[in-house]
Amino acid sequence: GREEDDEQACAAHDPPMLLAGRRSTRLIISVGFSVGFVVLAAACTPGDGERPWLGEVREVANPGGPGSRYPHLAAGPDDSLLMSWLQPRAGGGHELRYTAWEDAAWGESRVVTSGTDWFVNWADFPSVVPLGESALAAHWLQQQPGGVYSYDVMTRLSTDHGRTWSAPVAPHDDGTATEHGFVSITNWQGRPFAVWLDG
Repeated sequence: GREEDDEQACAAHDPPMLLAGRRSTRLIISVGFSVGFVVLAAACTPGDGERPWLGEVREVANPGGPGSRYPHLAAGPDDSLLMSWLQPRAGGGHELRYTAWEDAAWGESRVVTSGTDWFVNWADFPSVVPLGESALAAHWLQQQPGGVYSYDVMTRLSTDHGRTWSAPVAPHDDGTATEHGFVSITNWQGRPFAVWLDG
């Protein structure tokens, strides 16, 4: 029918960006990897088959504070969408913050953890990932003695939408002063699953 045709038309025009949402509703996010960032949102909905795929584009208020950097977007199996980023602290160090996309806007940001001994780099940066059913997983990089690229992956888990978090733990136990990073986390058969570069 017409709705099915519209869905196919929307799907045919999906760009190579993060897409969140089922059927033919899509949220398209564009983020700049610099000090501060801008978020743009657009939707493709039933009835858009005769119009350009992008539809109306609007700027969304930046949830990060001054100096925020290295945003990461993650979609969960329940179509939830989170954005995480590093927020510099006035007294030094950084916080790992995140927020959820709710009602066509970013919600209130929350802090996962903070530290003054982190490895902070534009190419290898932390994340907060929704795993479904109120579960979240977070990771960041903790600097270790031994060299510029001596750092460990640290992780925390939450089962209540981030209200509380487990104690930090490293997924590796080699104890070497080498690089551990470039982490990807996902939901695998109902459990958090991570892969990383292990030096």
